[in-house]
Amino acid sequence: MSKQGQKAAADSPAREAILNAAPDEGNNARGRRLTQLDHLGVTELSGIGPARARGLEAMGITNVLDLLLHYPRRYADRSHPTAIADLVEGVEAM
Repeated sequence: MSKQGQKAAADSPAREAILNAAPDEGNNARGRRLTQLDHLGVTELSGIGPARARGLEAMGITNVLDLLLHYPRRYADRSHPTAIADLVEGVEAM
């Protein structure tokens, strides 16, 4: 991800809304608040070691909140596979 893309992800409206949200008084929910995830590094997650953390950092993901707010740029629907006989040249199929 380019520096500009990293800055755009860091300044996203969703991220700003989460970080600026008022605390939920009286909420007895277990776990962490979203604002706390901004301070929790990805290496705290099970299965994320130093090598994977470096790969995520190259994409601008340095903490758990960044990871949650990183949405895929495309989605391949594999629920309707195409038979080989029905394939069309130049059209992507699953």
